[in-house]
Amino acid sequence: MKKIFVVEIDTEHLASVSDEYLAAYWYRAQFLPVEHGDHDACEAVRAISVEIIKRWMGSQPIPMFNIQPADYWIKQFRQFARWNGSEWIAAPTDGESRAPAFPQTTTGNPTETPAASNSREDTHS
Repeated sequence: MKKIFVVEIDTEHLASVSDEYLAAYWYRAQFLPVEHGDHDACEAVRAISVEIIKRWMGSQPIPMFNIQPADYWIKQFRQFARWNGSEWIAAPTDGESRAPAFPQTTTGNPTETPAASNSREDTHS
């Protein structure tokens, strides 16, 4: 007998789920039946990861989002493409306007809205 089960993960309300459910979400998200690199799957895993880290580090007075795992790759990618709000486009050639390459946040928090994100410039070398 074959059964199919759908798991719904509401990433907007992860703070309200129990530790047990959060752990189950993490485990389930690692085996989503999608192509490797799927945008929605990556965003779900990122949101779950952030919530796990927030809980684990919650009592520690340290910044959580100054350096992110993708910072290096985003910096490299910016040399060739720019984010227009919905997709990556080829970077402009010399003499053209250079819009921000990727929404950056003022706090480094990846959950901050993109509207407040264009003020932080690249500080990593």
